[in-house]
Amino acid sequence: MLRVILSSIVVLVTSGLATCGADATSCQPSEIWEVSTRHLSCSVCDLHTPPQFDVHRWQNGSWQKGTIEEVLGPSQTLGSDPLTIVYVHGNWMEHCNALGRVRIVDGHLKRRACEPYRLIMFSWPSQHEDKVIREVRDHATCADVQSFYLAWLLQSLQSSASRVSIEGFSFGARTVSGALHLQAGGQIYGRSALASPFASTEIASESTNGPSLHRVSLVAPAIDRSWLTPCGRYSKAMTQVDRLVNLYNSKDPVLRRFRFIDSVTRPIAAGFTGLEAASTPAATSPLQGQDRIEQYDCRSAIGSTHDEVSYYSECSYFRVAIDNLLWK
Repeated sequence: MLRVILSSIVVLVTSGLATCGADATSCQPSEIWEVSTRHLSCSVCDLHTPPQFDVHRWQNGSWQKGTIEEVLGPSQTLGSDPLTIVYVHGNWMEHCNALGRVRIVDGHLKRRACEPYRLIMFSWPSQHEDKVIREVRDHATCADVQSFYLAWLLQSLQSSASRVSIEGFSFGARTVSGALHLQAGGQIYGRSALASPFASTEIASESTNGPSLHRVSLVAPAIDRSWLTPCGRYSKAMTQVDRLVNLYNSKDPVLRRFRFIDSVTRPIAAGFTGLEAASTPAATSPLQGQDRIEQYDCRSAIGSTHDEVSYYSECSYFRVAIDNLLWK
């Protein structure tokens, strides 16, 4: 009887180790940074190189001024090569709300983390200021321009982190997809990625002989469902991806109308139907020939909403997206 009890204890302990961080607050240390372009122009003609980011760090209960060199350099608390996660928020996100949202993301990461990590929010000018339709179209263009700054940041992070994960919500996913496309040598509006003096090609992933690939999680992506295909607008993006998780909602009332953003191409949102090759709106099939992509429809959990926090708190598949960012 004693042997059976001891065996049960061993099973419970080893099981707990295998699911490190699941459903409990992790003791793993983390750093939270804001890298902001909210003060920069959204015109492709006014791109700054190097970007003049406004940088802050959450420390001792408040946001404190920092530098981009601190973000890109070795961490005093996490070591020289921390797991780095970049979060890009969506449209109509006021600055103060963005600062709160990244801490919500950090809370979800902490509950499932098995190792220390550095979380960087890429904060871009998406606040609500004008008429809705015109502003949505303007912000779509702005999200494209932000891709250049995010690509610069991703290239620069290669000098200090061998694993970089990226999460993008709504228009943030548009910025993420464009940045990956630029990082792979693609162009947007006829322009290539901004050169970064911090960029390094020395860090290689286990599966390739080139620069590290990224783990990417997209939530309600406001991009056309065909843009990540070999003939799509961001055709080179997937060459930078180790694994991609796409969470979408086939009852999303906002992305249902995504086609109105461009009256010529009438795009279909990947956050509404899933990425291309999903045979029906509720399917979870990967892109044709892309077994690195997983996608899940959250409609039954969150219903008719485009709310980011609803994905986090109500869709069970969000754990898959979080674990992907944590390289689990």
